[in-house]
Order: sequence, then structure tokens, then C-alpha cells
Amino acid sequence: MTRLFIRFYLGVLFILITAWFVQLTVVRQRSDERNEGVVERALGGGLRMVREQLDQTPPGEMEAALQAIGQEFAYPVQILDIDSGAFSNDERARLQQFDEIVFYSHNGANVATPLSNKQQIVSLGPLPSFVGPSQTDVIVGLGVILSLAALAIAVLLRPVARQLREVERTATAIAEGNLSARIDPQRVPKGKHLAHAFNSMADRMEALLRTQRELLQAVSHEFRTPLARIRFAIDLIGTAKTDEERRLRLETVDAATEELDQLVEELLSYVRMETTESPLELQPNALSEAVETLMERQATLFPGIEFDVDQLKQNNIVVRADTSGLQRVLGNLVDNACRFAKHRVRIRATREEGCIAIDIEDDGDGIPEADRPRVLQPFVRLDKQNDPGDHRGVGLGLALVNRIVTSHDGEIQIDTSDLGGCRIRTTWPD
Repeated sequence: MTRLFIRFYLGVLFILITAWFVQLTVVRQRSDERNEGVVERALGGGLRMVREQLDQTPPGEMEAALQAIGQEFAYPVQILDIDSGAFSNDERARLQQFDEIVFYSHNGANVATPLSNKQQIVSLGPLPSFVGPSQTDVIVGLGVILSLAALAIAVLLRPVARQLREVERTATAIAEGNLSARIDPQRVPKGKHLAHAFNSMADRMEALLRTQRELLQAVSHEFRTPLARIRFAIDLIGTAKTDEERRLRLETVDAATEELDQLVEELLSYVRMETTESPLELQPNALSEAVETLMERQATLFPGIEFDVDQLKQNNIVVRADTSGLQRVLGNLVDNACRFAKHRVRIRATREEGCIAIDIEDDGDGIPEADRPRVLQPFVRLDKQNDPGDHRGVGLGLALVNRIVTSHDGEIQIDTSDLGGCRIRTTWPD
């Protein structure tokens, strides 16, 4: 992380230095061009007078005339040949057109104009330098600017570097197996959104890993019973002496297969609910129709149970929810109620302030108050449910119900029914 910070810091400094030099070059070039134009215009008239004077001077008096002109202008004056190498191609072209130019020699800036023969050039100079910052001033100024920029960048990047180090520390802890490691938002006050996003991701990962671990444990334990039944029944089929005995043993295999299929479906449903965040498709669902369809199946499976749904039919309540999720909730709760009821199961629904409450009750033994929070957790079954002769799933039914209801912004409550057994209430936004 420190290496990344240094690399980023040096990159920003390089950009600043490059931008400064580009700006300095452009400004200096523009300033030189403007200064040259000013000098050419300012001294142009005097140069033309010198050219006319020298054109009228005999060759033998040329040296004396140059000295006199130099004293008059207070600059050295000399005659140069146009092909002497002191001028560039552009400068020679301008001199051929009798322009006054500024050119540079090893002594500094000079001004020049051609004589009438265009082969000899009159040069004045070197001229005094323009007032401006010296090279030392420029270097010192650049150092001060870069130092201030470096300090400002370090101050700005310090919180970012601290946030990244905190993320790196937490990510390393998670990679080493500490799945509970999280970023403390108080340590990164300017990066709370990053901390919350990272912690949400870590929570999700921990939940996924926990689900996978629990799923493997459930599969390893819960699949053994139906598989053992299937294996035992298959071994006995070959020893069946009559068709009736063979049919009974095949029915045992079929029942165990059905039980295994229900286990797989329940496990897969829980994994899908836990690992995906698919959007809910909210639709109006007539509660009486949904329960009536459910009763047809439950009446066949539990012929000794009396269902009380009269109040539900009279109210004609419509619940706006995901249809498959609502059916799953009603199916799981009614199935549990039928399994533990002695004779009666009652389903009621009421419209309360801001929500619709659905109560499913039975006249069984109920759920002890101390166990009510536990049964909403995945893979939790009460002692009675763990009886090998009374297998009742892997303990995911109520966990699925809780997950679906909370995804609809509702709540689930477990209480005691006036029938004597358990009452489970789910609330749904109205």
C-alpha cells in the first residue's frame, strides 16, 4: 500500500512539473515573439536612416562612418555578409525584402537591416537584456511552487492512504480466516461510505460461507435416513415372497424417495433465498383463493384435521406480495400446523394499521417460549422433531418463512393460540 501511495504521489508531481514547463515554454516563446516585434518597430526607423547613410558613404570611409554611428546609437555597429552563417533561412528571406530583424548571436540579441546591395547587413548590438527573472529566480520559484504542491498533495492523499490501509488490513484478516473482521467507520471518518460498502460485502460473504457450511452439514446428516431406508427396502425386495409384500416394500422406497426429494427442494430453496437478491414481483393475491387451493392438498395429506377458514372467506382480503413467496409461506406454515395439530387448524386474516396480519393456529402442544427465537434460525429443530421415527425435515421451513416475510418488509411472530397450541402471525404491508 505504501508503494502504491508513493507511486501515485510521484505521478502527480511529474504531471505538475510537466505542466509547469509546458506553460513556461509557451509563455516565454510568446514573450520573445512580442519583444522582438517591439524592438523591430522601435529601432526600425533608426536602422533605415543608418542604411541610407551607409549607402551614400564611399567604401574608404565606411569604417569611420560605422564608428560614428556606433557612438551616436551607443551600440556597436558592424557590417556582416548575408551568407556569413549568422542568419537563419527565414531571417535571410526577410532581409532580402529589406525588413528589419532581430537575430541572436553568442553575445545576445542584435538588430539588423540590409544595405541596398542585399549582400551586406548592418548589425547593431548586442542590445541590453529585457528586465525579467533570472535563472536563479526561476529555479527558486519553481522549487517553492513544487514544495507547496507536494505538501498539499500529501495532505489530501493522507486520508485516502489511511482508508486504503484500513481496507487492506481488514481484507488480509478475512483472507487469513477471520470472517468477522470489519472496517471500523470511526477509523476512516472521511470514508464511511467505503467502510459500509466493504462491511456489507464482508457480511454477504460470511453469510454465503455459513450457508454452504450448514448446507453440507445438513446434507451429510439428513440424507442418511431416507437413503438408508431406500437401501434397506431394495435389499428386501429380492426376498419378497408375494406380490403384496413386494408392493409394500416398493411403497417404502417411493415414500423414502419422496422424502428425499422434499429435502432437496427445501435445501435448494433456502440456498436460493440466501444467495440471491432477485427483485420481488408484487401482485395482488386473493388470500381466500390461495388458502382454498392449499386446503385441497392438506385435506388429502391430513384427513383427521379440521380446517377453520370461515373468517378468511368472509373478509375477502387481498395481499400485495410475490405470489410464489406468499404461497411458500402459507404452505410451510399450514403444513407445520397440520403436523403438530391434534384435531384443528385455524387460518384468519385481519387488516390492521398499515399492514395485513395472517394468523395460522393449531391445537397442538405449541412451541415453548424459550425456543421461539431459535426455530426461526436455519437448521434448527426442536427435540421432538429430531425423533428418527418422526422425521420433519431439516429445520428450514420457518427460516424460509422468516426470510420471505422480511424481504417483503413484514414481520413474523410466534405466540400461544387460544386453541391451546401455536399461533404464528405474519404481517404484510398493505
